[in-house]
Amino acid sequence: MRVGVLVLGVSLFASTAHAQATTTDVSAATTSAATTTEPVRTNEGVEQKVRAYFADVPAMIEIARCESRFRQYDGAGGALRGGLGGGMVGLFQVYDKIHRGAASAMGHDIDTPEGNMGYARHLYESQGTDPWLSSFACWGSGTSAEALPPVAAAVQAGGVVTLTKNLSLGVIDPEVRFLQQLLNRNGYRVTDSGPGAPGQETDKYGALTRDAVRSFQCKQGIVCTGSEGTTGYGYVGARTRAALLSLGGSVEVTTISANPAVSAAPATGADDTATKIAQLQAQIAQLLAIIAQLQASKTVVAVAQ
Repeated sequence: MRVGVLVLGVSLFASTAHAQATTTDVSAATTSAATTTEPVRTNEGVEQKVRAYFADVPAMIEIARCESRFRQYDGAGGALRGGLGGGMVGLFQVYDKIHRGAASAMGHDIDTPEGNMGYARHLYESQGTDPWLSSFACWGSGTSAEALPPVAAAVQAGGVVTLTKNLSLGVIDPEVRFLQQLLNRNGYRVTDSGPGAPGQETDKYGALTRDAVRSFQCKQGIVCTGSEGTTGYGYVGARTRAALLSLGGSVEVTTISANPAVSAAPATGADDTATKIAQLQAQIAQLLAIIAQLQASKTVVAVAQ
C-alpha cells in the first residue's frame, strides 16, 4: 500500500509540474508572438540607401528614380509591384517571373531594398544598363519623360535644326531627323527602306538609329563597347555630337500643325510634278509628326507606370 501511495504521489507531482510548465510555455509563446510582430514597412530612408549603395554608378541612382521613384514598398508595406500586370518588383522593377529564382540562389531577396539593390548590381555588372533601356528616355538624360516637350513645340517656322542636344534611345525630337540624315549621307545608313531610310528620316531615336550611331562611334574611334549608361556607346553626347557636326550640314523645318488640312488638288502646268511631290512630302511630314506625338504620349504613360 505504501508503495502504491508513493507511486501515486509521484504521479500527481509530475502531472502538476507538467501543467505548470505547459502554462509557462504558452505564456512565453504568447509574449514572444506579441513582441515579434513586424511593423509596417515604409520607404523612409530607402532613397538614401540607394544613393549610398550606387554612389559609384550614378546611372543606377537615376534608374531607381525613374523606375520606382525610390520606392521598395507599396502603401500597405508589401513589395511594390509595377508593370507587366504587377510582375515587376521593387526599386529597380526586377521582373519577378524571370529573376526571382536566380536572385534567391544568389542570396538576394528582391522583396527587400537590400536584395533588390544587390540583384540590380549583379544585372548591371553582367549586362550594364541594358535591362532598363525601356525607360532610358527618363534616366538617360536625367530628365523625366513627363517633362519632354511635344514635338511641335520644338519646331520653329522657317527655323534650322542642328545638333545641340544629347540624344538617345526613345527620344523624339526634330534633331533626331537631322541626325539620321547625317548618318544616311555619310555611310552610316540607318536602314535601307522604311522609316529612317534616306528620304524617310523621322524624329524618333529607335534601335536602328542607335545601331547606326554605334557604327559611327566605333569607326571614329570614340567608343566601341559597353552601353549608353556605362560608356556612352549608342548615346549622342558632346563628343559624338562634335564628330557628327564635323560632317557638316543642317536641315530646314517648317511648323507642323496638330491637325493638318488635306491639301487641295495640285495645280496643273509645267511644274505639276514638282508641286505634287512637294505637297506629298509636306503631308508625310505632318503625319509623321502626329505619329511621333502619339508615341511620345504613350512613352510617358509607360514610364509613369
